[in-house]
Amino acid sequence: MGSKKIIVTGASSGFGLLAIAALARRGHQVLAALRGGPDRLTKVVSELPAEISGPLMHAIREGQVKGVQIEMTQRESFEAIKGEIESHWEGECNVLVNNAGLGVLGPFELNQEKDLRYQMEVNFFGLYFLTQTLLPYLRKSQGTVINLSSIAGLCGIPMYSAYNASKFAVEGMSEALFYEMKDFGVKVALIEPGGFKTSFVKNASYGDQSFQSHPIYGDKVKAIETMMKERGQRAAPGPEPVVQRIVSLCESNNPRYRNVIGKDAKAAWWSNRLLPHQLFLTITHRIFKKLVKF
Repeated sequence: MGSKKIIVTGASSGFGLLAIAALARRGHQVLAALRGGPDRLTKVVSELPAEISGPLMHAIREGQVKGVQIEMTQRESFEAIKGEIESHWEGECNVLVNNAGLGVLGPFELNQEKDLRYQMEVNFFGLYFLTQTLLPYLRKSQGTVINLSSIAGLCGIPMYSAYNASKFAVEGMSEALFYEMKDFGVKVALIEPGGFKTSFVKNASYGDQSFQSHPIYGDKVKAIETMMKERGQRAAPGPEPVVQRIVSLCESNNPRYRNVIGKDAKAAWWSNRLLPHQLFLTITHRIFKKLVKF
């Protein structure tokens, strides 16, 4: 297989942090891109269980894994990533894992422009322009772009309209990029997880806290927030299947384009594909009506 040079964004928690640990164990070189750069990487790694933090800290000390500063809303930080590729890897990069993202949740009618724009800046525009910036390196190496989407990029979810919009945009962009890069030997893959135990629920923002006291939407906001928290604590599986898929896609010479992961995601995906769409919408509405009073 051989060691690859891999950039992972959103490396401070969740799938990203565990992915850099798994990739390091497999002998790959990793630029871990996160807000706060090397200092924050050291901090978050030190808080991991010893069986993960020990080997990963060793990889950091040896230079196999290097933390780099990134702000998904600031394009100048993408140029700094180019500088790291030139200086740290002598201009070679094999894989870009676009994992950085966040969730801005809330009723469509109440979402504010600043929150919607921030959602798109991080989840879509940042991903788009970072990929655009690094594409010459990936084209040269005939490498791979891996975009972390979501089942929310395939199916609409109430109170997720802003997040849905960002992930649907990633889906369309990724398919267009797949066709454009095919003749250059650059591979494109999507990962579409369902619900997993990560920091997504804790970090998700409802933008305006007055949503919870709104006379029309307040009860619905509270219900879906409660459902997310309960599912995140008990029902959702651990993140290992997604981390394993990130590693396997990084190592593959012919990665699968679409990777739907999780029972809930697969059920939604196949139902959406196989059922008449009006029937799918009716069934899904009844499920949400039962769960969160819609």
